[in-house]
Amino acid sequence: MNAAPSVVWVVGDLHLGVDPDADALERSSIFANFLSSVVADFHAKRDTDVQFVILGDFMDLPGTTLRDARSAIEEIAVVHNRVFDSLSHLVGVGIDLTIVPGNHDVELTDTSVFSTLCDHVGTRSSSAGTIRVNPWMYYVPGLIYAEHGNQYHDINWFSTLLSPTYSDDGDRVHRTSARWLKGLRDVAGIPRGDLRTVPKHIVGLTDSLRLTPSWAMPREEYLTKIAIPYGDSLGIDADTVRTLDAITSRGPAAVVQRFGHKTLRRLWTKLRRSNGVSPSELRDRYLLDSVSEVVAVTTSNGIGVPSYVFGHTHVAGTRNLHRDASYINIGTWSAQLPTDRVSDPAAWFTFAKITRASADLMRWDDDLQGWTTVDS
Repeated sequence: MNAAPSVVWVVGDLHLGVDPDADALERSSIFANFLSSVVADFHAKRDTDVQFVILGDFMDLPGTTLRDARSAIEEIAVVHNRVFDSLSHLVGVGIDLTIVPGNHDVELTDTSVFSTLCDHVGTRSSSAGTIRVNPWMYYVPGLIYAEHGNQYHDINWFSTLLSPTYSDDGDRVHRTSARWLKGLRDVAGIPRGDLRTVPKHIVGLTDSLRLTPSWAMPREEYLTKIAIPYGDSLGIDADTVRTLDAITSRGPAAVVQRFGHKTLRRLWTKLRRSNGVSPSELRDRYLLDSVSEVVAVTTSNGIGVPSYVFGHTHVAGTRNLHRDASYINIGTWSAQLPTDRVSDPAAWFTFAKITRASADLMRWDDDLQGWTTVDS
């Protein structure tokens, strides 16, 4: 990207699944309405360079094999056909679409899986925009740095994010510690569950917490052969890529440290007999700390930007990091909100709108068929 786009829309954490309930289908339809409004805004303002970014967890894919992921996308595209039709229309009018995979759809990093998605979003229009995947970050010099945010989460990071399959099995997909934990909980919650699977989940969980899991490419090989060339394609030098990669909270020590911090905060809250730290603050704290490090690294290496946009925590909000940079979390379009946000209308259907002059957290109001700026 040579020139900064005139507008960048950033949305994420839709969590489209293969078996949605009625509420999930309604949210899917609301998102399609939002996409139609973005297209109408594009026509009305006659912008020449508009980007639309889906910043992770667009879909809930199986996390098993690439073959299963391709099959899941086929099903999701049928169930959520309005979303896929609207995305196709959006690209067809000339808006560029970028998908940044998250921890629930890391399979999109694979070219065959992404190709399956493109089959359902593609357009034959001569004026069509591009469709691309950006596996780690979306970066426009002088404008925006964006990541999903799971890489800084102690049980949701991938050892080799840009290479999502096992080193000895090109079809089998990496599973985060969170996925292994969910497997254990699922077995425990099913009467007469298949206890024979418990050892597999325990071994998988233990292995996933290692600094370099047994199935992963050796760290230096991954950095040299994959991560650094990827950074170079975005205009980010090798030293910066290495430093950003090192910010990730990896290993058992990171889990113990965060668990200890949470326990101490809750204990302090009880001792003070106050409401203390809200569920949203607890959920977002790790990411705020990590983003501060990302800002420090990018700024010191000469690639700092005014807006740092993330997702993953489902906690929509903004914060000034210093006089030259702000943090925006785009929240979620799913029902997976912190308990203190569920009844807050401003927490639903949020997104970011980034221009050369401003960066705003916004909310789609489906009743009004329009958007408003969120004060936070």
